[in-house]
Amino acid sequence: MAKKPHMTARVALGALALCGMAHIANAAPPATSCQWKVIGTADLNGDGKVQRVEMRTCGHKGSVRATINGQTRSFEFPIGTQDQFGVCGVNLSASVEPKSDPRDALGTYPPGYDTCLNCAEIIIRDGDCDALHIYWRKDTKSFHWWRL
Repeated sequence: MAKKPHMTARVALGALALCGMAHIANAAPPATSCQWKVIGTADLNGDGKVQRVEMRTCGHKGSVRATINGQTRSFEFPIGTQDQFGVCGVNLSASVEPKSDPRDALGTYPPGYDTCLNCAEIIIRDGDCDALHIYWRKDTKSFHWWRL
């Protein structure tokens, strides 16, 4: 059965319109607001080497990154949401601090948490939610998080 030309055109125009709306809705903010900024240096993974930690915010997404064992590793989190691993507010501050003891807040260690005494974690605060603590998991070789 042959397709009617006007139906094909409508489907194509509808697809183009949807693609155009998705492109506009997901458009990236201006590049100047998406630049990486150094927030500190510390040993995140317990290898005795200091890593430089950077953060950026880009629209409703934040990221932290560090180069560990020659590979850049990052952790992304939503901004301005109620997501468990995100931050509620939009006025963020980030710091690299000695690892805190999550047992005080959680009663146990989070998955893959290493009790390295000389290691640091990345803490993201927004003034609205509990701070997001980002730590290095040696078992998965990735960043992970915990909070109250």
